Amino acid sequence: MSDPVCQDLRKLPEKERMALAVQGPTFIFDGVCNLCNTALRFVNDRVKEDSDVKYMWTNHPDTLKVLAKYDVDEEDINKSWGYLKDGHLYRGSTAWLMGIRELKAPWSWGYYLIYVPTCIREFV
Repeated sequence: MSDPVCQDLRKLPEKERMALAVQGPTFIFDGVCNLCNTALRFVNDRVKEDSDVKYMWTNHPDTLKVLAKYDVDEEDINKSWGYLKDGHLYRGSTAWLMGIRELKAPWSWGYYLIYVPTCIREFV
């Protein structure tokens, strides 16, 4: 059985791929770090059935093109996660909290940590 939330964007024309990525929801991660890969598997296993989550690896040419639109380079994005939704790029803990809204309850409730000041969230 195929995973209903994963969509193979590689088969689409580049312009359409980019538009879908920026529209989101799209998680951006390095694809190398074991912590990031484990976290992505965690997310993918808990995504809502009606969510159309996409994933982009920072070292992929398409990702670099998208990041260039936001004036973010590959080295900078590798320091923290990225999350694209409705044309907005979120970074760090804000990216995580915006992204977990795509997960099933009770995981999605973690979004309310967004009200904790960023300086505290990033420190932790």
